[in-house]
Amino acid sequence: VDGNKISLKSCHGKYVSAQPNGDMQVNRDKNQGWEYFTVHPAFNVQVVQKVEKVSAHDLIFNTKNITLVGWHKRFVNATPEGCRNDETQHSASCNIQVEVIKS
Repeated sequence: VDGNKISLKSCHGKYVSAQPNGDMQVNRDKNQGWEYFTVHPAFNVQVVQKVEKVSAHDLIFNTKNITLVGWHKRFVNATPEGCRNDETQHSASCNIQVEVIKS
């Protein structure tokens, strides 16, 4: 975690990256630009308006409900086909519930 930016690493040691076409890939050996995501509060108008300067750590470990914005300034969203990084609007389909797993 770096401020409000995080990277996501798979159990296979590869990083998730957001592609310009909206695809998300899990095949990177290093976390650089496309492998960072900015953490925001989950979609809820009251929370979005009241919480502006909350750290990624607090959002992940305290609220456990977040949204992520990829390198290309698009929200990550869950679809029946899998995760995409192509939403330009902050909506409920972009909400991610975090489960912290201790290693």
